[in-house]
Amino acid sequence: MALSNADGTTAVVTNSDANAAVTEVWAEWQIDLSEFANQGVNLADVDKIAVGLGATGDPAAAGGSGTVFIDDIVLLRPAPTPQP
Repeated sequence: MALSNADGTTAVVTNSDANAAVTEVWAEWQIDLSEFANQGVNLADVDKIAVGLGATGDPAAAGGSGTVFIDDIVLLRPAPTPQP
């Protein structure tokens, strides 16, 4: 998943599950937005979102075939921290 700002700043977060794209069951992938902010993306100025599959280090690597469904991309505020 990649997020970009209008000034060209881009951050990429990869799924830690190497088999995420080949599983045959629905799986949720939650990404903490701080992972993008920590790479310099201004979360108040996101102008592009990209979802990709494949080897980020070798875009020419052999691929596979099949269908991937991507749904319910949602941005949520963090849950409030309980006050003592």
